Amino acid sequence: MALQKVSITEQEIERFAREQGLPRQGFLDYVSRMDELLIAHLKLMKSLELSLNVMIPPIQKLPLTEMRRQLETGQYIPYDIKEFDLSSARTDEPIEIEGDHLTAQTDGTLTGVTIRFNMPTAGVVPLVYFNPFKQQFFKLYLTHTAQAGKTLYLAIGREASMETSSFSISAELRNKVSAIIDSTATALGIGATYTGAAFNVEEYGKIIGVCLADQDGTLYVDQRSDGTNWDSRETLAYVASDPMGFVVEVMGNEARIVFTNGAVAQTTFRLQARLRRI
Repeated sequence: MALQKVSITEQEIERFAREQGLPRQGFLDYVSRMDELLIAHLKLMKSLELSLNVMIPPIQKLPLTEMRRQLETGQYIPYDIKEFDLSSARTDEPIEIEGDHLTAQTDGTLTGVTIRFNMPTAGVVPLVYFNPFKQQFFKLYLTHTAQAGKTLYLAIGREASMETSSFSISAELRNKVSAIIDSTATALGIGATYTGAAFNVEEYGKIIGVCLADQDGTLYVDQRSDGTNWDSRETLAYVASDPMGFVVEVMGNEARIVFTNGAVAQTTFRLQARLRRI
């Protein structure tokens, strides 16, 4: 804030002093003190700003390409999950972790579980009422009553990952196609089977992918809705060296890709799967 010099005539000073019942000298002292208080206030605000920048430095926003590189190499971890057994009570137990977004869950309710951000003297946040909670923090202080048989799960997110995720989601909505959710290039032996990990399909309409192998085989797309039984299976015959694309309607909330090789060992095998919203 820039201070501007204001010119006041002696006659104006005398008139104002008379109106306020102040002697002229007293009024000048009053104006001088106000000037000093204003300068002191500005210095205090600047010191506070510098202190906050030291205590909680702003998170640097990375370009998407750099963020992807750091994610792939494990240099940057966008989130963390912490688990706490609630059987024994805690009072302001410090948790050394940085983030700016906190989501809490238990195998029950969050009654009696509170968090303080950054300092043990900060205000108490009851998670049963404020969850999720956005607050930049470098330390948490956890308090809860003894709740036998319950576990608290804290999902800690960070600003850079949230912005990158938002960017990725926006791009995905424009393209209507997800990133690769299953992929392999490991050749299979005689009669061998590749079974991919299960992936969530709840927000999508189709499972799509491509496949290329130098030997005959069979491609399967399995789906389930109960987290256990693969009750739905789409079976697609594969002909050697035929570039194949496949599309399967979503019918469950999880899916997986399975490929069984034929009677001759492969030397070439590539399989990728994605999800399409429409």
